Amino acid sequence: MKGLIVSDFYSLKKQVMISGAVALIYLIVGVANGNAVTMSIFLILFATMLPVTAFTYNEQCHWDVYANTLPVRRFEFVGAKFVLSFGFMLVAVILSAGSVILSNRILGNPLFQDTMWPLMAGCIGLVYSAIFMVLIFKFGAERSRMIMMLSFLVPFVIVLILEKSGSMPQLSQMQVSIDMIAGLVALAAVVIYVIGFFLARGIYKKKEL
Repeated sequence: MKGLIVSDFYSLKKQVMISGAVALIYLIVGVANGNAVTMSIFLILFATMLPVTAFTYNEQCHWDVYANTLPVRRFEFVGAKFVLSFGFMLVAVILSAGSVILSNRILGNPLFQDTMWPLMAGCIGLVYSAIFMVLIFKFGAERSRMIMMLSFLVPFVIVLILEKSGSMPQLSQMQVSIDMIAGLVALAAVVIYVIGFFLARGIYKKKEL
């Protein structure tokens, strides 16, 4: 499985550098404008899309056909994709939370104010990743890409509406409620991610290559 993860990472090396540079610009703008929460969510978007890009590259060169001639179980092939996706999301959440903390320090706000939002965004990103990986293993990357792009519009529109209406700062003051919501979102994300893995494994196990 480790070799599969390394292979995907190397195939995404250029894409990671480009996405990282764009994400860095978003984070800098967000910190400078005191809008780090909204801008950091774009980093979560990039982290969600990268594994899909890996699937696209694999399909173009028929990598999965070759990989299945190696002494690698299909369980490991699916597991490598989910581990890679989780790794990207973890890095995105850490960087996003860091940008929010930096913004709070510059603005003189409580240091950890609004840090729950990147965490919840990362959990939602994991849910999206699980769902789309199931779809991709079933229908392929190209057919699933459009569904992914359209579905991303919904949460971002909601976040922008909350940001414009001022509801996000009001919610952030309700620490107990936010902590409870964040815990429930994290638990739901873990459950859905695990279920997604087993569904994807079942689909790929029966798939003819």
